[in-house]
Amino acid sequence: PDRDALLFVYLKSPVMLSYLRYTALVLLLAFPAAGYAQDDPYFVKTLKHNAPVLCIAFSPDAPHLASGGEDNLINIWDLSTGEVGTTFEAYGQPVRSLVFSSDGNLVLSAAGTRITLWNWRNGALKEFSGHKTLVWNVAFSADEQCILSTCLKNIFNIWDVETEEVLASPNGHKRSALAIAVSGDGNYLASGSLDRNIVVWDYKSREALTTISAHGGNIYSLCFSPDSRNLVSASLDKTAKIWTVPDGKIVRILNGHAHAVMQAAYSPDGIYIVTASWDKTARLWEAATGKSLYVFAGHDDVLNAAAFSPDTTLIATASNDGNIMLWRMSPGYIAESYFWSEIQDDLEASGLTKEKDRSETRPDYKLRLEKAEKYKEELYRKYYDKHMDELGGQED
Repeated sequence: PDRDALLFVYLKSPVMLSYLRYTALVLLLAFPAAGYAQDDPYFVKTLKHNAPVLCIAFSPDAPHLASGGEDNLINIWDLSTGEVGTTFEAYGQPVRSLVFSSDGNLVLSAAGTRITLWNWRNGALKEFSGHKTLVWNVAFSADEQCILSTCLKNIFNIWDVETEEVLASPNGHKRSALAIAVSGDGNYLASGSLDRNIVVWDYKSREALTTISAHGGNIYSLCFSPDSRNLVSASLDKTAKIWTVPDGKIVRILNGHAHAVMQAAYSPDGIYIVTASWDKTARLWEAATGKSLYVFAGHDDVLNAAAFSPDTTLIATASNDGNIMLWRMSPGYIAESYFWSEIQDDLEASGLTKEKDRSETRPDYKLRLEKAEKYKEELYRKYYDKHMDELGGQED
């Protein structure tokens, strides 16, 4: 196993995390946070684990969210109620990676050296054994006939789901390959390593197409864009980067986080990217421009994961503070980023946001504020559409 990879695991160990949390508590008391997630207009709700949450995944039809962490549990949440519907014991090991099958019936998990395929309504179906070190990431192939897994070695495995056998173990890195992703069209896969390189592979031939000297630090996460043309990577060097596929040319750099970026993911519509960082925040980015649209600040500890719901109506963030936070998606992210003054002028001109005067009854005032909120959402959509039209014209 890679020395830096083992150090990374040690830093995430319960003993070290306890020390880090104590230090963070002292700093928090000395420098209190400026605000709370509950004051954020986009905050929806919090789902609670009893330990750090390391991974999350939305089901394809969105009513459920899977989460796993250092309590050695896999929870399946019913998002309509905010309650846990099903819980699985992960063999006494922290759960580091989760992904749903395309039909939403199966969940693939990594815990310790075990890879398990679950029917989340009934229990474990299959186990894929063979890794000797911690499994870090798992993924389905595009046709879901295979699964892919990474560990603390410089190879990754491609498994046959039916036979549970390893079909190939591509070796394109000099150090631990932790990150893995498969393109939606099934043509490519990508691996990212502690050697700071990304390798883009031809999925069918397993041949390396491009090696990218990608980052100034370990690479922890990879995600293909929905159209399979681009790839976003997340790194210890505090950045996420967007690359063309398969040639690996840099498109743009997403700068803004103060510490390591642990995950980067495209929204299903390809418009946005969300990143989760050890600076205790997540950021929403516009994929076409690389503009930082919003900072989600509400967690009390480092973030390990972030994900979009399949309909792009929610973002989930997961942290060492034991919380999963849900945030509402809105055209307001783009509208306010590009047209803040115009929106304020339109609201003021409407008269809906003026201060309450003595002649106005409390019910009338409340009704006016409700109309103002509805009008603001209409303005968000108006200016969002305007920006997207402008962006489309620039691309043409």
